[in-house]
Amino acid sequence: IGKTSVLLFVLVNVIALLVCTCEAYQSIKERNIDDGLIININSMSGHRVINNADAHFYSAKLREAKTHIRATCISPGLVETEFAYRLFSKNPEKAAAAYKSIKCLQGVDITNVVCVVCPECSSSSCLSKCRPSLEKTILCC
Repeated sequence: IGKTSVLLFVLVNVIALLVCTCEAYQSIKERNIDDGLIININSMSGHRVINNADAHFYSAKLREAKTHIRATCISPGLVETEFAYRLFSKNPEKAAAAYKSIKCLQGVDITNVVCVVCPECSSSSCLSKCRPSLEKTILCC
């Protein structure tokens, strides 16, 4: 059996996404919405995987269901968030340096991309109240 850290990585980065996507899909269906949009905001690391024909099951499941529900990913690269500060909690200088090494995106940049992907979100009253906080925006949309 593998290391516990590998299992935790898979649980957070794979299983959690599967569960959240399935729950979002079920929520959309329960509300009789046929044109929903599931947006996964993920790391660029998700694009560095071995191409696997079995990994297409989400899009295949949506096509099979014959709905207009769509799923998409936004992979922004480095965004200045709390992530590095939590990762290097004992060394805040190292965390700050991680964000100073290149020009980072800000949470509002991701919010703007969500608005492009989902125009309905940009006109949403909850979205206008939540800007520029990315976490609140995602919860509202």
